[in-house]
Amino acid sequence: MWDVTEISSTKNDLLIELRHLRVAAYCRVSTELEEQTSSIELQEQYYSRLISGNPNWENAGIFSERATGLNLKERPEFEG
Repeated sequence: MWDVTEISSTKNDLLIELRHLRVAAYCRVSTELEEQTSSIELQEQYYSRLISGNPNWENAGIFSERATGLNLKERPEFEG
């Protein structure tokens, strides 16, 4: 027979939307194609509205990057 241990609920069991959280967003465009020129701005606007629309979330920052994953010279944080 298995032993069963009941774990009581805690404050951390609240739905993530109801907890006070510092929320950050990461927006990225990986090509220089003309049709994607406004994509990063649209991503930033979307996440800014999403975060500010939840009274339990604090905006920790919206970080953006315009670079391909293939060119590590544009991404010094990935260099060894």
